[in-house]
Amino acid sequence: MRKSFLHVKKRAPGSFLFILLAAGAVLAFGLWVFVSINPFQPTNPFLRQVTIGQSVIGDWRYGGADPNGAMKFYDAYQYVTIPANSPKFAADGEFVTLDGHTPSTLTFEPAYESEIIGPASYLWIILAISAILALAWKKKRHSVAKMRKQGKRLF
Repeated sequence: MRKSFLHVKKRAPGSFLFILLAAGAVLAFGLWVFVSINPFQPTNPFLRQVTIGQSVIGDWRYGGADPNGAMKFYDAYQYVTIPANSPKFAADGEFVTLDGHTPSTLTFEPAYESEIIGPASYLWIILAISAILALAWKKKRHSVAKMRKQGKRLF
């Protein structure tokens, strides 16, 4: 007997939601990758630019450059001067990669590894592994049920 094309296959109660979330996650990850490595973007999307008095790391603020070109940073209690050719600035256990500076502006790349990308990458890896395991378990369960229905021996 032929099944009609209107026959709907029954699925597990949460499978539609799982597929919808997985598709959304793949789309979001793809957009993030495109924004991160877009070849038509003229500058690094992770660079930030601050002027004198704006925050660089936590309470640490950019204080401009002295006549020799050394960069000045300060917080409520301390004042630090670093050489003009220094590639990084570290304070309060975090660091930023310095890209360039003028006497009134500073361009730097924040330490996203500790703030955003680190925890997010672990979350993506855990979600991907759990999705793969869930799909493998569902496939195995489906094939075992199919073998039992056909009367074949499992082992």
